[in-house]
Amino acid sequence: MRDINEASREAYVAELRFMVIPDTAAAETALFAGELDVLPDLESSRVEEAKSRRMTVPSTHGLSWTAILLQTKDPLLSNAKMREALAHGRKPAQGGKET
Repeated sequence: MRDINEASREAYVAELRFMVIPDTAAAETALFAGELDVLPDLESSRVEEAKSRRMTVPSTHGLSWTAILLQTKDPLLSNAKMREALAHGRKPAQGGKET
């Protein structure tokens, strides 16, 4: 009996090609031109455009960190208590739970 965590080695496509496109705009242009089938890091501002072009845009809540960069030389934000208050005042992601 096969372990459910074991990866299948069955191929579902005849050919698979990976392309590295370091420029986000070029990658999105290639996707919209039909030159790519998958773009894992579509900018969130372009999701509605992709959907309007009848593209499937799956999404899920992730467990990744998001950095918020603050200018700590600013008189107001140089106060650690102010930055702490901002951190505690943010809302959790829609559908997510704060831990």
